[in-house]
Amino acid sequence: MAGSDVPEWEANLKQMMSEIDRLLRPGGTVILFETMGTGHTAPQPPPFLLEYYNQLERQYEFGHRWIRTDYTFRSPQEAEELTRFFFGDALADEVRQKGLPIVPECAGVWWKRKSKESGEVHPA
Repeated sequence: MAGSDVPEWEANLKQMMSEIDRLLRPGGTVILFETMGTGHTAPQPPPFLLEYYNQLERQYEFGHRWIRTDYTFRSPQEAEELTRFFFGDALADEVRQKGLPIVPECAGVWWKRKSKESGEVHPA
């Protein structure tokens, strides 16, 4: 909804932020998890999400950090099969070549807290 490959992505993001603000109770925290790159051990976010991530931090003042959220499978064969199903042939071929049951994943974590006193939303 908010990738730059979607024509109305900025309006979609604004609507999502308004809805978060409406639903979030004073003192509550919203946490967003987004991909920072599947098959990578360090962040390599998809280019079409970069502007969305920038707006979360700059315009909407979310705090941010990245974490590893690797996929661990029972076997290299299962890793290849499920990676192919969810992420396509290119990554699955790489998984098969490495022969490991773990597929690295980096995830971005963005958070924002709504003030108890004013009801304003601020980075946590």
